[in-house]
Order: sequence, then structure tokens, then C-alpha cells
Amino acid sequence: MKNYKYYFMLIWSTLTLCSCRQVPKNLYPIYENGKYGYIDSLGNEVIKPQYLYASFFSEGIALVIVDTVCIYSDTFRDEKGSSFYIPPKPNKIKYKYGYISLDNKLVVDTILTYEFENIDNDWDNIKKIISEGKQLNLQWLNCSNDRILYQDSITQLFGYMDSKGETIITPQYKDGYQFTEGLAAVQILNKDLRDSPKWGYIDINGNLVIESKYSSASTFRESKAIVEFREMKRKDDGKFSFTKSSIIINKSGKIIGTPFNMTTTIYPYNDGIACTYNHLGKLDLGYNFIDENGNYLIDGTLIDVTKFGNGYAGVKIDSTNWVFVDKRMNIISEEYEEVKPFNENYAAIKKDNLWGYIDTTFQVKIPCKYDNCSSFKNGLASFEIKREALMIEGYINKRGEVVWQKEYSNWD
Repeated sequence: MKNYKYYFMLIWSTLTLCSCRQVPKNLYPIYENGKYGYIDSLGNEVIKPQYLYASFFSEGIALVIVDTVCIYSDTFRDEKGSSFYIPPKPNKIKYKYGYISLDNKLVVDTILTYEFENIDNDWDNIKKIISEGKQLNLQWLNCSNDRILYQDSITQLFGYMDSKGETIITPQYKDGYQFTEGLAAVQILNKDLRDSPKWGYIDINGNLVIESKYSSASTFRESKAIVEFREMKRKDDGKFSFTKSSIIINKSGKIIGTPFNMTTTIYPYNDGIACTYNHLGKLDLGYNFIDENGNYLIDGTLIDVTKFGNGYAGVKIDSTNWVFVDKRMNIISEEYEEVKPFNENYAAIKKDNLWGYIDTTFQVKIPCKYDNCSSFKNGLASFEIKREALMIEGYINKRGEVVWQKEYSNWD
């Protein structure tokens, strides 16, 4: 009997130790002393800050940048030391990146490189741009549908690998986007070099499922994508005319509703509703919403809007105030100075120049006390508190509890 007890305790202890070492399901990027690392939902540091940039995890892996190089243009005046000498400016950033797992193991080696062109800044600003990864459009490099977009260093063409780093679709596209809902928009080279490459859609195996005939194309969201036709024609008088139409298509390539003219930009669907922006060049003509059939929800336009989420969207009603509306465009909240869209049943709202959070009953759940904050993602939201000589940044949970924060001097 004693032996049975001994073995039972041994097995129980082993299982307990294994459970304590389980890899967390979600991690959140943190930034300290110029490097990125990760914490778990309780604020425990899981991966020590060590990367130049680190994205949120997607399908169990995250993109990390380990090195970056400025590429300078070859043209600059005279030799160094001359009174006519003009120092060269970098016009490209080339960065070396790869993908890590939740336990910080390199699953796709950091041998990949990507160039970000048209940089006209000093090195300090370039480093800032890198740390604010959105400006580099790095979201297109996240793993989705077990596919990762990458660019061949020799041909400069794009292809797709899986989460193990194995090439599934060989580089053959002029450009491409992240997979969503099993499809990806790719720009296919034409045999006739006089024709510009057109956009179409492929499945995860590289089969062309929607013909490449569009001048531009978005990713699919809620089984819909936004595509454009652009055409330049020479008129009888020798002058050129330009036309552009925006079209909503489904995953079979079928057109939904009627095409929108060149003054209308359509944003991706969210919560069954898409936002439209009406403009004539840089002249702002206002915003509107369209339903799943491409029909406008209201006549006329609105000053500004957020996307829909959890059944509601923010609408700016005058120069200083916002409200939330439902899908019938009924106002169902009080007025706020500014709002962010609902996500995970919470929305950030601004009152008395500070941010807090409400839930879908429009009750304040986290008081307005932050100088800036994000929408909730996987149960946490980031925040900033600014003081005269102190900056506090961190994450809070939906109870408003700080799970992780850092403090540093504004003078730094």
C-alpha cells in the first residue's frame, strides 16, 4: 500500500510541475530600454526584452526584428570635406526578421529581409519608425491561415511559406497581402510587359480562384472584399480622362450591390457594416455606412465615424462631440469628446480630456484617467499616463487593474 501511495505522489508531483510550466496561450509585447519582449495576461515577464520590434502573436507565432540596416542612395554631391559636400540620406530600411513561438523558440529563422523605401529622415527618426511597426505595414507579414508572406531576396517577388518556414507557394507575385478567410490578394505579373500587373485572389495552395483583373484589392473580411477598376482613356481631343470605381465582391468574385464612383472609398466590413469615405481629391465630403448589400444606411454624410463593433459605431455629431449609434442609426449613448470602436464588448471614451472605458450597456466600467489608451485585445488594453516629468505606460485588464507598467522620465 505504501508503494502505491509513493507512486501516486510521484505522478501527482510530475503533473503539477508540468502544468506549472505550460506555455501561455496569449502574450503581449512590452517595450523597455529600446527592446521588445513579452508578458502574459497576469503581467509576468515571459520573454525578456531583446528584439528591435515584436508583433502580437498570431496562430502561435510572432514576428520579431533582430537587425536593421539603412541603405543610402548612391547620388550625393562632391567629396567629403568639400564646401559643396551634402551628406547622403538613407532612402531605404532593410531589416532582418523571423518568427518565434510562445516559448521564444525560433520557428522561422531570421534570415528573411524586407525593405521599406522612401525614407527621408535621420537615423533617430528611422529607429522610431521601426519601433512603431505599423508604419512599416508589418501586419501583412503576420501568420494567418498557416501562411506567411515573404519576399525573395533575388527576384524581389513574393510568395508564401507555412508556420514551419517551408515554402508552400513559390515567389511569383509582384505584391501580395496576408491570407484572410482562406484567400489572399496577389498582384500577378502580365506576360505583356506593357500592361500593369493586376490583382486577383489565390487560395492557400496557390490556386487562382478570383481572376486577376483589378487595379487594387483588399483582404477579405466577413466574406467580402473591396476591389477597384481604374482606367485611363485618350479622348478625341487628345486629352486623357481617368475613371475609378470601387466594387464589393464575395468569395466567388460576384459583385455585391452597384459600383461606387471615384469619389468614394470603402473600408473593410466589420460587424456586418462597412464605412465609406466620400472625397474629391483632398476635399473631405464626409462619411457614411453601407449594409451587406451595399446600400447606404442614411441619406447624406456624417462628419466622422468609427467602424462598427458589438453592434455599435461612434459618430461625430458636431465639432467637439461624439455619440454611439446602433445599426438603425439611432443614437443610444450620451455625448463624449472622442471615442474608439467597440471591441470585446468595451469601448474607449474621452471625457474631460482623459480616456476611460464603457461596456455595451454604456456604463463606465473603467474611469477616465488615461492620457491615451488602446482598444482591448485578448483581454488587455494598453494605456499612457503623462505627467510633467513622468510617463507611465502599461497594460490593464477589464477590471481596470494594472497588470504591467513601466515608468520613465519625460526628459529621457
